[in-house]
Amino acid sequence: MTPNFKKIISFGALALLFVVIIGYAYFRSSGVIKGVRIVVEGLEDGQTVATSNIVVKGHAKHAVKLTLNDRPITTDEEGAFYESLLLPPGYTIIKLHAEDKFGKTVEKTLQLVLVANTKTETEVPLVN
Repeated sequence: MTPNFKKIISFGALALLFVVIIGYAYFRSSGVIKGVRIVVEGLEDGQTVATSNIVVKGHAKHAVKLTLNDRPITTDEEGAFYESLLLPPGYTIIKLHAEDKFGKTVEKTLQLVLVANTKTETEVPLVN
């Protein structure tokens, strides 16, 4: 082998090693780069609901602190959350706020409208 060929092979091997290290570092730190995310399942912004008792569920990716209307809620190991809410009649704003371990925050707001339903399943009629 010629000395130039050995230099080309060693330079190529070092370049390949460098690319593999950079790729692995990006793969491992992609969660930090992307930051915290909130995904809500089953509810959409501007949705009209027919029942006052709703369930807010979804996933908070890379979150260490999660609040629902400024009240802390818990997540499991994968970041899934599940909370029940009782809505008043009319217009309601639901605010989810998540924070990651580096202080990055994200907020998701859902605006819901409960249609006028004067009688619920749990109401007991008054007897005169």
